[in-house]
Amino acid sequence: MYSELDSQLESMGLGEDFDREARSFVQDFVSKTFMEYKVDGIQVDGDKATANITLNGKDTDEFDLNEIQDLTLNEVTNYINDHTEELQSYAENHTEEELEAKMYKDLSKVVFDKMKEMVAQLPEAETNLVFGLTKEDGDWKITSIQEKQ
Repeated sequence: MYSELDSQLESMGLGEDFDREARSFVQDFVSKTFMEYKVDGIQVDGDKATANITLNGKDTDEFDLNEIQDLTLNEVTNYINDHTEELQSYAENHTEEELEAKMYKDLSKVVFDKMKEMVAQLPEAETNLVFGLTKEDGDWKITSIQEKQ
């Protein structure tokens, strides 16, 4: 998951500060989503296995992406309104790319901190999952994760 995130961040090219804040948010999101777990049972059949797991954490279904978009737009608007003169002055002596980098740097911490607050306020939930596993070279690898029906 983290390598996929790094790949996406690299392709977006929004700068090290944005990438750092995004990674911190994802790490926080995952740690709150999976606060506790319990192995309810494991069934092994040769090199295949299933594990029934109960997770306790935040209810990620309640995480509203539309609210994130609204929050981001609001923060960008407030930032531009509050820093218009500073940004104009900065733009006179820097390239457009440098101006964008400055804005991403300034905004990333604010936006991701607000997103962390949103995650912290999510209701708690219990989720039952079934992990599919396959034994490869002596190690068990997760091949699938599905919500238990």
